[in-house]
Amino acid sequence: MALCALSVSIPALVWYANQFDSTTRAELKTQLRQTESAATVAPQIRPESSSEVVAVKTQSDALRDYKAGLSTIDGMSALISDIRPGLTEGEAELTVTAYFLAQPKAIREDLANSLWRAWVVSTGGESNVDRVRIRLVTSQGDKVGGSRTIAGSLIYVDD
Repeated sequence: MALCALSVSIPALVWYANQFDSTTRAELKTQLRQTESAATVAPQIRPESSSEVVAVKTQSDALRDYKAGLSTIDGMSALISDIRPGLTEGEAELTVTAYFLAQPKAIREDLANSLWRAWVVSTGGESNVDRVRIRLVTSQGDKVGGSRTIAGSLIYVDD
């Protein structure tokens, strides 16, 4: 059985991540200014230290933006059939298709890394990339790749 050529290119995912990145940064800056203004009016909501500052974007907002961005890439639906919140905060669970699994391991690894990078950008997690994770599962729920336990940036796919 011959496989069709993969119609989703890694450069398309990288381009998407870069486009989304500039928009996200501008939105985050605006939201941060609004949050700081609100904190000035109501000092009791201002964090006591910078370590208490959390990401402006919620996980549901990040998932919505991630899905919307990936849906603009031709052929993505042939690889990913569903995207939902993962088991932990900052994790996205992506259900991969049989077509994804049929690709050579090197291509699956490149795609997984690009999908993770786009998720990092969607969450605004560039400052702590190892807390942002993806989990690749089959339609039966079997894990077939994603972020390693020790760091979100360590991406793998099963043989």
